[in-house]
Amino acid sequence: EPVHVPAVPPAAPRRRGLPGPPGRRLHDPRASQHRAGRSGEPPRRPAARRLFLPINSMLFIPSDTLRELITMPEAISAMKTAFTALSYGSAVVPLRTTLDFPGTESRALIMPAYHTASQYLTTKIVTVCPVNADRHLPLIHGTLIVTDGTTGKTLALMDADWITALRTGAASGLASEYMARPEANTLGLFGIGAQGCEQVRGVMSVRKLTRIIVFGRDARKTEAFCQRITDQYAIPCAPAASTQMLSECDIICCA
Repeated sequence: EPVHVPAVPPAAPRRRGLPGPPGRRLHDPRASQHRAGRSGEPPRRPAARRLFLPINSMLFIPSDTLRELITMPEAISAMKTAFTALSYGSAVVPLRTTLDFPGTESRALIMPAYHTASQYLTTKIVTVCPVNADRHLPLIHGTLIVTDGTTGKTLALMDADWITALRTGAASGLASEYMARPEANTLGLFGIGAQGCEQVRGVMSVRKLTRIIVFGRDARKTEAFCQRITDQYAIPCAPAASTQMLSECDIICCA
């Protein structure tokens, strides 16, 4: 349930999920009883008391809360539902709009989507700033806005940095589930950022990985990434010695 912070009047009603028209709300992942099977994903931690922070009648959901609410298998299932809706025409997803920032290498990506069955509109705004690497900042920042399609009211604001990485990893996991051989066990991974971590989680949720080969541009950072993956998932992970090692990979993901 939403947690009432001091700024909210005590009389404000408690509500589960996102506010919206009667009888309709976004899926509450806490209600799901689905648990990871062969993914090796650890049990979900108890939900923190800061789950939903109301801003007037709009909810703000930060990344650390989203991490507690959504498992990778649940995200893969959601991606399957989303792709199915898109294929059957029950989701409207225009081509994303790119806005270049004059005089820089940075740009913004605006991605709206409307689901006709639930009547929710979501708009994700992502900024990509290549110079952030020199500033020791993330390359990508994102915000997700959830809007009630029947009233136009903004319902929620979400930190989309992790959502973006999760969605990418879940899409790779779904693709691997349907396209990779059942016995596939070696993953070749391009990229060592946040999306790289979620790519690993996505694929290992549907295939039993025994080896990960990483292709990165920065040798030191690639080594550190591999060590982190090995420590976290107990799967041998090492930098690629050459591009020829691609022939040893059963699944290849580009993060």
